[in-house]
Amino acid sequence: MNISPFSLGVSMAAVSIVSSLSTSASAFSLGDYNLVVFEDVTSNSDVEGSAFIGGDLLGSSSNYCIKCDAGGSFFPFDGVGLKVVGDIEGNPKNVNNGTDLEYGGNLNAIVNMNGGGSIIQNSNLANEFTQLKNFLSRVC
Repeated sequence: MNISPFSLGVSMAAVSIVSSLSTSASAFSLGDYNLVVFEDVTSNSDVEGSAFIGGDLLGSSSNYCIKCDAGGSFFPFDGVGLKVVGDIEGNPKNVNNGTDLEYGGNLNAIVNMNGGGSIIQNSNLANEFTQLKNFLSRVC
Protein backbone atom coordinates (compact mmCIF):
# COMPACT_ATOMS: atom_id res chain seq x y z
CA MET A 1 0.00 0.00 0.00
CA ASN A 2 1.32 3.42 -0.95
CA ILE A 3 0.35 6.41 1.25
CA SER A 4 1.22 9.93 0.21
CA PRO A 5 2.84 12.21 2.82
CA PHE A 6 -0.21 14.51 2.58
CA SER A 7 -2.67 11.68 3.38
CA LEU A 8 -0.51 10.51 6.25
CA GLY A 9 -0.37 14.05 7.67
CA VAL A 10 -4.16 14.47 7.43
CA SER A 11 -4.69 11.08 9.08
CA MET A 12 -2.30 11.90 11.92
CA ALA A 13 -4.02 15.27 12.44
CA ALA A 14 -7.42 13.56 12.64
CA VAL A 15 -6.11 11.05 15.19
CA SER A 16 -4.62 13.92 17.21
CA ILE A 17 -7.93 15.83 17.22
CA VAL A 18 -9.93 12.75 18.22
CA SER A 19 -7.53 11.85 21.01
CA SER A 20 -7.55 15.40 22.42
CA LEU A 21 -11.35 15.50 22.31
CA SER A 22 -11.65 12.13 23.99
CA THR A 23 -9.39 13.34 26.81
CA SER A 24 -11.61 16.38 27.35
CA ALA A 25 -14.77 14.37 26.87
CA SER A 26 -13.93 12.31 29.92
CA ALA A 27 -14.37 15.48 32.00
CA PHE A 28 -17.51 16.82 30.24
CA SER A 29 -20.28 15.60 27.98
CA LEU A 30 -22.65 17.75 25.94
CA GLY A 31 -25.50 16.16 27.89
CA ASP A 32 -24.20 17.14 31.33
CA TYR A 33 -26.09 20.45 31.46
CA ASN A 34 -29.41 21.74 30.14
CA LEU A 35 -28.22 25.31 30.56
CA VAL A 36 -24.73 26.77 30.23
CA VAL A 37 -24.44 30.57 30.34
CA PHE A 38 -21.09 32.36 30.07
CA GLU A 39 -22.19 35.51 31.94
CA ASP A 40 -24.75 36.68 34.53
CA VAL A 41 -28.29 35.27 34.47
CA THR A 42 -31.45 37.06 35.58
CA SER A 43 -34.10 34.36 35.73
CA ASN A 44 -37.61 33.56 36.89
CA SER A 45 -37.75 30.31 34.90
CA ASP A 46 -37.37 26.56 35.24
CA VAL A 47 -34.47 24.43 34.05
CA GLU A 48 -35.50 20.81 33.64
CA GLY A 49 -31.96 19.49 34.15
CA SER A 50 -28.78 20.91 35.65
CA ALA A 51 -27.31 24.37 34.97
CA PHE A 52 -23.82 25.89 35.01
CA ILE A 53 -23.74 29.70 35.16
CA GLY A 54 -20.45 31.49 34.53
CA GLY A 55 -21.44 34.72 36.30
CA ASP A 56 -24.00 35.70 38.94
CA LEU A 57 -27.52 34.29 39.35
CA LEU A 58 -30.01 37.12 39.87
CA GLY A 59 -33.74 37.71 39.67
CA SER A 60 -36.99 36.28 40.90
CA SER A 61 -37.59 32.77 42.10
CA SER A 62 -36.24 30.13 39.71
CA ASN A 63 -36.13 26.33 39.68
CA TYR A 64 -33.33 23.96 38.72
CA CYS A 65 -33.22 20.22 38.10
CA ILE A 66 -37.00 19.91 38.21
CA LYS A 67 -36.90 16.67 36.20
CA CYS A 68 -33.73 15.19 37.66
CA ASP A 69 -34.12 11.79 39.23
CA ALA A 70 -31.70 8.99 39.96
CA GLY A 71 -31.01 7.20 36.70
CA GLY A 72 -33.24 9.61 34.76
CA SER A 73 -32.33 11.38 31.55
CA PHE A 74 -31.70 14.70 33.31
CA PHE A 75 -29.75 13.47 36.32
CA PRO A 76 -26.54 15.53 36.58
CA PHE A 77 -23.36 13.55 36.04
CA ASP A 78 -21.86 14.73 39.34
CA GLY A 79 -25.02 15.14 41.42
CA VAL A 80 -24.96 18.96 41.25
CA GLY A 81 -28.18 20.52 39.94
CA LEU A 82 -26.91 24.11 39.90
CA LYS A 83 -23.40 25.56 39.66
CA VAL A 84 -22.90 29.34 39.84
CA VAL A 85 -19.39 30.77 39.47
CA GLY A 86 -20.36 34.13 41.00
CA ASP A 87 -22.94 35.35 43.51
CA ILE A 88 -26.52 34.17 44.04
CA GLU A 89 -28.94 37.03 44.76
CA GLY A 90 -32.64 37.87 44.59
CA ASN A 91 -35.72 35.89 45.49
CA PRO A 92 -35.57 32.23 46.55
CA LYS A 93 -33.99 29.68 44.24
CA ASN A 94 -35.16 26.06 44.21
CA VAL A 95 -32.75 23.19 43.59
CA ASN A 96 -34.73 19.99 43.29
CA ASN A 97 -34.64 16.22 43.56
CA GLY A 98 -31.82 15.90 46.06
CA THR A 99 -29.21 17.52 43.82
CA ASP A 100 -26.58 19.88 45.21
CA LEU A 101 -25.88 23.58 44.72
CA GLU A 102 -22.29 24.79 44.25
CA TYR A 103 -21.44 28.49 44.16
CA GLY A 104 -18.16 30.38 43.97
CA GLY A 105 -19.08 33.87 45.22
CA ASN A 106 -21.54 34.99 47.89
CA LEU A 107 -24.89 33.45 48.77
CA ASN A 108 -27.32 36.35 49.29
CA ALA A 109 -30.61 34.55 48.62
CA ILE A 110 -32.74 31.87 50.18
CA VAL A 111 -32.18 28.51 48.51
CA ASN A 112 -34.69 25.71 48.96
CA MET A 113 -32.93 22.37 48.65
CA ASN A 114 -35.95 20.25 47.75
CA GLY A 115 -35.11 16.60 48.26
CA GLY A 116 -32.18 17.08 50.61
CA GLY A 117 -29.22 18.22 48.52
CA SER A 118 -26.30 20.19 49.96
CA ILE A 119 -25.17 23.80 49.53
CA ILE A 120 -21.43 23.91 48.85
CA GLN A 121 -19.14 26.94 48.54
CA ASN A 122 -16.61 25.94 45.86
CA SER A 123 -13.79 28.40 45.11
CA ASN A 124 -12.63 26.20 42.19
CA LEU A 125 -15.78 26.72 40.07
CA ALA A 126 -14.17 29.45 37.93
CA ASN A 127 -11.46 26.99 36.87
CA GLU A 128 -14.01 24.26 36.21
CA PHE A 129 -16.09 26.68 34.13
CA THR A 130 -13.03 27.69 32.09
CA GLN A 131 -12.41 24.01 31.33
CA LEU A 132 -16.03 23.62 30.23
CA LYS A 133 -15.78 26.71 27.97
CA ASN A 134 -12.61 25.33 26.40
CA PHE A 135 -14.27 21.95 25.85
CA LEU A 136 -17.32 23.59 24.24
CA SER A 137 -15.15 25.75 21.97
CA ARG A 138 -13.55 22.59 20.57
CA VAL A 139 -16.73 20.60 19.99
CA CYS A 140 -19.15 23.32 18.88
